[in-house]
Amino acid sequence: MTTSAADRSRGAGRYAPDRSAWYDERRGRWHPVLPEQESVQVELEDAGNRAWWARVLATLGTQNGQQYLRFVARAPGSGGTGRPVESSSTFASPRWVHDVPPEPEWAPGMSESLAELRRRLEDAGWVVEGRGETPWSYRYARPRVDWSRELQGPGGPEAGDEDPHRP
Repeated sequence: MTTSAADRSRGAGRYAPDRSAWYDERRGRWHPVLPEQESVQVELEDAGNRAWWARVLATLGTQNGQQYLRFVARAPGSGGTGRPVESSSTFASPRWVHDVPPEPEWAPGMSESLAELRRRLEDAGWVVEGRGETPWSYRYARPRVDWSRELQGPGGPEAGDEDPHRP
């Protein structure tokens, strides 16, 4: 499934207790959720390969043998070309002749970057659905939000109203 532009920008919030609505903390509004799901897969990306200017900066700013990597969450099947839904901060890793995946022991900041991305995804309503072959390849899913409709409620979670369906 692809991710809509509106869902890509969904920030922090929370579901109603029955998971039928999403409270958008940034806008302070409840929106109904739709029955279909959207999904993302966590991937490892060379931060220097995002754009020509990023490649130049990465080359000029690194020591010999170093590369900067980051974790990104993308729609599955995008082949690494889809726009990331979310990304982590970068971390340095030795650049090997062969494609050897980084290990936390020799890639300082790797574990922290993955934890940061996972926290951001979970804050935005994503739930772990499964794992891939690598230690970082988590699969997440969440219901789509109907941004075109707002549910009427007297407030939001900060006002003590956890139920958007209450009159």
